[in-house]
Amino acid sequence: MTITQILFSFKWRINRLKYWGYSALSWLIIIILSSISAIISDWNNGTSIINTIITSLWFIIFLWITFALTVKRLHDIDYSGWGIFFFLIPFYNFYFSIIFYFVKWTTWKNDYWPDPLGWPDADKDVNTKVNRNISWDTLEL
Repeated sequence: MTITQILFSFKWRINRLKYWGYSALSWLIIIILSSISAIISDWNNGTSIINTIITSLWFIIFLWITFALTVKRLHDIDYSGWGIFFFLIPFYNFYFSIIFYFVKWTTWKNDYWPDPLGWPDADKDVNTKVNRNISWDTLEL
């Protein structure tokens, strides 16, 4: 999978390390671009239309990358991309965030793609029943 596919596509799946790494990279880039935008704004003694348009484009690209990475991570834990809305449900979002950010989930081929790490049992059937009963013992920190 190329970096363009990782950052901009909603297909496939990525593991925790790639999710955290690319998320940190995208945050770092948006902070740098925002700082440059603020410096340019100070040179112009205020905000210009061009600066506002460029900053808006950076923000839209950043949102797209964030959603694409989140959907691919959801695919890794065997959820549809629509699972992104679980983060909006009060109280459940805390539980779901722990699962999303810290649990290593399916190490086999699921409905979205084979295991990104290529573990030996990656050739299991796609229709294998997924155990979604999470306990604190399954957290691999």
